[in-house]
Amino acid sequence: ISRGNPDLEPRVSTNLDLSVEYYFDGGDSLFSVAVFNKSIEDEIFDLQTITTEQAFFGTLEDPTNDRQVFISQPDNGGEATITGLEIGLIKDRLDFLPGPLADLGVSANLTLNSGEFDLLDSDGTVLRTVDPEGLSERLANVTVYYEGERFSARAAWRYASEQTQSLSLDGSSDLILDDYQQTDLQFGYD
Repeated sequence: ISRGNPDLEPRVSTNLDLSVEYYFDGGDSLFSVAVFNKSIEDEIFDLQTITTEQAFFGTLEDPTNDRQVFISQPDNGGEATITGLEIGLIKDRLDFLPGPLADLGVSANLTLNSGEFDLLDSDGTVLRTVDPEGLSERLANVTVYYEGERFSARAAWRYASEQTQSLSLDGSSDLILDDYQQTDLQFGYD
């Protein structure tokens, strides 16, 4: 069951970013490196709690009914920090290859993240420190594409390491997504 939270405070973030970009091949290709740091107050997360159906719905026809119900509700935690490094490359044409293969291009990026997020009890005491929700420590994307006069093709691969989607205060009902990979193919002809 999902429900809202009228007492939710807005998150406040201070972000620092530094990037360097190098353009080559007449500006058609790019190599970039970036570092970042985010310091977040009142971070918002999806709090998972477990209650019994009896407790949540009140009196039921069967008072011995004690099925568990998961409740998801946005809540404020304490402070969160996220730091990371991004590396990217776009090579518009692989013109060192022979013939039509010179019309191949590649785009790739890698992001390495680390983060901490304090979960607080109602008194503001830190109960535990975890990765922020939705943070994958490693993300990677690679796309190889071909742009000919009439035919185009694209193969894209994406990887994301494990990430938390919902948190409980004691860790008993955290929702963790495993790492995953995805490949997409696209073809076009005019």
